[in-house]
Amino acid sequence: MKNKVIISLAVFSIFVGAYGLSVALTPEPADVADVVPIRYVKLWELKSSAKARQALAREQLSVRRMKENEANELGYVDDVSLNIVPGMLFRTNMKEGALVTADDFIRPNDDDYVDFIVAEGKMPYRLTVVTENIVGTAIESGDLIDILAFTGLNGEEAYQEVALASKPVKGAISVTPIFAAIKVLRVETEAETDNTQPSATTFVLEMDRKQAVTLTLAKRIATLEIQKSLGQFDKSEYQADAGDILHDFDSIVELRADKTTIN
Repeated sequence: MKNKVIISLAVFSIFVGAYGLSVALTPEPADVADVVPIRYVKLWELKSSAKARQALAREQLSVRRMKENEANELGYVDDVSLNIVPGMLFRTNMKEGALVTADDFIRPNDDDYVDFIVAEGKMPYRLTVVTENIVGTAIESGDLIDILAFTGLNGEEAYQEVALASKPVKGAISVTPIFAAIKVLRVETEAETDNTQPSATTFVLEMDRKQAVTLTLAKRIATLEIQKSLGQFDKSEYQADAGDILHDFDSIVELRADKTTIN
């Protein structure tokens, strides 16, 4: 009996010792409050150097993620948002690797954009045209445009007048290119106020004084048509008058009594 008690105490002592040893070897759990996740701030880095007034392309930028404490030291407290739009330009010269923000760029809708971008010796000129007189693809800030002038009458009245017109008069009814490769500084689309007035678009153009005077006169005596520039072209290919369209017009006009009928 005495031996059983001694054996039982020995076994118990072994279990107690093993438990104590396991507790001693078990590492204490880390204090959860002391584990702080690393936070990063999204920044924009310039992949190549750029000059003032240079257009920004998305390919020039890369996203850089920096630790929050490091970003704070540089003055950044949150992610940098950068909305890239057509016509967006660098305000100043910038070096490769520079971190950029929206303040480093100027956009077409900024108040000082036109004064900033217009070249020396040039002036901004506002030209408003009916939207249906804009030919081709969409035109944006920085694009080049050609301007054509149509002189003559419109609609059915023009059709009948040309029928009786002499060759010199027919020649005065024409389409002529007056400018090629004119730079667009800004495009402003006007919202329709009612259904009675056609929608219109205003272009702020970069012109010299002679061009501005010529365009002012053209607006008074002709209907203007705008199209995205085709680059260098033969102006004769863009000229036409009524005689080019109505070669035999006189032969299909009948005079009946005191009125003209168009067959």
